[in-house]
Amino acid sequence: MECIRTLMLMGARCGTKDLKSGRTSLHMASEEANIELLHFFLDQPLALALVNVETFNGNTALHIVSSLQNHEAQVDAVKLLLRRGANPSAKNIENEQPAHLVPEGPTGEKVLQILRGKDVRV
Repeated sequence: MECIRTLMLMGARCGTKDLKSGRTSLHMASEEANIELLHFFLDQPLALALVNVETFNGNTALHIVSSLQNHEAQVDAVKLLLRRGANPSAKNIENEQPAHLVPEGPTGEKVLQILRGKDVRV
């Protein structure tokens, strides 16, 4: 975290997209369901503009977190993104919403319930 804070103080922007996939730092933190990093990036001044940014294939951070395979922090990451304005109806280029990408299993069921607007306690 210290390194990321230093980079941000030096002018790095969390909304910058990588040139290969269009991922931002928020997408990358979502790939690991890294709650600490997600909080950090979502606490930045332009976070509302970043939460629904799409990669080149149309995936938002919520798409990415929703597709994780039974990650222990997945449910908390989905809740955090939704609280910060993530759009559960966003569609990627394959016309998939985050709910379409949720894997089967107990964690997946919790994620689906949250995406449908029902808060599930972990």
